[in-house]
Amino acid sequence: MASLKRCLMLCRKTSGLLLGSQKVAQKVAGSGRCRGFSSTESLGRRHCKGSLGEGATNLDGNKEFLISKIEEVRPACELEKTSPHSLARRVIQEEAEALMRLADKVDASFDDAVSMLERLDANSRVIVVGIGKSGHLGRKIAATFSSTGTSALFMHATEALHGDLGVVRGGDVVLLLSNSGETQEVLDVARSLKEMRVKTIAVCSSETSTLSSLCSLCIPIGKHKELDHNGLAPTASAIVMMSVGDALAVVLSKRKRFSKKDFSRCHPAGEIGKAARD
Repeated sequence: MASLKRCLMLCRKTSGLLLGSQKVAQKVAGSGRCRGFSSTESLGRRHCKGSLGEGATNLDGNKEFLISKIEEVRPACELEKTSPHSLARRVIQEEAEALMRLADKVDASFDDAVSMLERLDANSRVIVVGIGKSGHLGRKIAATFSSTGTSALFMHATEALHGDLGVVRGGDVVLLLSNSGETQEVLDVARSLKEMRVKTIAVCSSETSTLSSLCSLCIPIGKHKELDHNGLAPTASAIVMMSVGDALAVVLSKRKRFSKKDFSRCHPAGEIGKAARD
């Protein structure tokens, strides 16, 4: 409601400025002192000082100001008129659409990634690297790999650069997460892994990114509009990235014929563990 009131007050205030400028111009034009003036710009050149000159020269500017300010607060005004559950539905629908676009985009690069991961021996792991929101997703993806039959761990990109790269073994495969493919810490990790001759898979928006060029393989997830009102917070891109991790883990698990009994050994507790034993 506060945003709506602000919008209305701003419109009234700016409309008043515009109306005042118009009245000034009309008054001068009616006085006969501005015959031959074809525009308020001409009037402003003659009356360049005082409120009269300001009113004439700012007439067009006030119009632009009014329009710009209305456009600035329009989203907030529209938000006031939209119920929370309607907005929630819109977010969920748009995230679902992002997932469908990803499903259409999955290609042979996914097959190549699965083949690389299937060649892991008993002493090798999937190491998932990320930072920020991609780091949070990386923890979940590593946990899903581990519980579905593929040994995995998460490594924070910054910690990797400060000694944790020492956990990487020659036979490991490292999954590097960065929506932009340009996250500096992740790029630095990728460069180090390349020097170590470790196999790497990039999960990022584009095959033309720097991260893709540094890795053995790339699974491109495409670019997706984020769903917060600023279009900045990782939302659609986060759902899509996590889905790729889930897909890799599930496909590997199925191809390994990972059974309920196997699952129960990895996940003995909780309702999930109980369901696996039934």
